[in-house]
Parts: sequence; structure tokens; C-alpha cells
Amino acid sequence: MKQRKIDLIIEIVLCCLPVILFGGCFYFGLSQAANDEYKVSTEHKSVVFDMDKLWDMQLPDDLTSSYVFYNRGGWFGEGFFYAVYECNQIDKDFLKDFAREYNEEVQNSIESCFDSFDYRIENYDSPYEILLDRANIPDFEEIFISVSYHKGIGDKIYIGKDNCDEYCDDHLYMSYFPKTRRIYIYENIT
Repeated sequence: MKQRKIDLIIEIVLCCLPVILFGGCFYFGLSQAANDEYKVSTEHKSVVFDMDKLWDMQLPDDLTSSYVFYNRGGWFGEGFFYAVYECNQIDKDFLKDFAREYNEEVQNSIESCFDSFDYRIENYDSPYEILLDRANIPDFEEIFISVSYHKGIGDKIYIGKDNCDEYCDDHLYMSYFPKTRRIYIYENIT
């Protein structure tokens, strides 16, 4: 009888162990996601990493990071990056896909990124919640060139939303303003 009770306790512990481990990982993952939800940096390594790995692109070497905002929306990398860079000389190969025509898609996407945040500082309790700085919105009244890239199934990259012949769930928008020599990059990963 005593051996049967011990065996029963061992079975219960073995059955509950995966649930406890999964619950612990889930709990600690959520707390880490909450801590990483918003990050502001003057370093652009995370954006370079995403450009390199997700978009198979390299940013020009002569860029100086002015502002980087990262919003992590999920465990699988969902969220967005918004970055502003200053450059003295821009590589023409980097600008090869940029078009001089007005690109409403790029402007609307960048502006919607800013519109999705509440700017009243009193509404933010956590030290991790950092406001997206409106001073870093590009002035679309100035002359600029822009491009949008969209990634579809199988990581096929399309230039421009109209060229997607399948569902595209990752988006990259870039604008270059020659007068101020600034590049604005907005990446939305869903």
C-alpha cells in the first residue's frame, strides 16, 4: 500500500512537471516581453541585423544613427523598427530602387506608426513605455525619394505593394531626404 502511494505521487509529479515547466517559461517569457516592449536607442545594430537577415540588404557604411525606436509586439519578432540616420555621402547602389514620384504608401505607413501611440505622458505607468519622439517624423513637404519592400511567402521580396502577387506580411519603407541628408526607415514585421 505504501509503495502504491509513492508510485502515485511520482506519477502525479511526472504528469504535472511539463505543465509547470511550460507555465514557468510562459510566465517568464511574458515578463521579458513586457520589459522589451519599447526600446529607444542611438545604436542601429538591431535594424542592421534585420536588414541583413530579413531583407538581404546592407545599409551604407557612412550612416550615423540619429534615432532608433523598437516596439516588440510578440515572441516571434513581430513589431516594428523605426530609425533615422544621417549621412554625408549616399551610395547610389543603395538608392537604386528609390523613386522620385510621391509615394503615399510610404508616407501613410510612417505616419500611422506615430499615430498608433498615445502621446500623453501621464498615460504611461511603466518605465519601459517610452514615447515615440514626434521630432523624428520626416517632413513630407520637403523633396524626398522613397521605396517600399514587401516580403511574401517563401521570403520573396517585392518592390512596391502593387507588385505583390501574394499575401505580404513583412514591410520595409525607406525615405531619403537629400536636403537634410537623412534616411528614414520603418520596418513592420507581422
